[in-house]
Amino acid sequence: MRVQITVAASFSACKLERALQEKGMLTIDQKAAILRKAGITVPAFPDRSPRSQGSADDAEAALAAAVHRWSEAIDVLYVQYAAARAARSLRDAEQAHQLDALRRAADRSSA
Repeated sequence: MRVQITVAASFSACKLERALQEKGMLTIDQKAAILRKAGITVPAFPDRSPRSQGSADDAEAALAAAVHRWSEAIDVLYVQYAAARAARSLRDAEQAHQLDALRRAADRSSA
């Protein structure tokens, strides 16, 4: 059995994602932009101002850690978004296949 997969996403978000993918692997900023375009709330980029009284190296390390956590959060959100889109597309394809099979069966019975 062959199932046709369709993408159920807004045209502009799909077009943006395809254009970005053609250029290679997506960056974190590109993933965040796709998520925003799809209406998903994206965490704010970490504040760049140091919050501690420690040295500049400590502040830099803290910022680097915060950016790393932010990047991981974006990656997780993007994977969830992509998986949800794929699942929705598979459901839509299966529904279309079942509807087509019902129509063919109805056509055969009425002929």
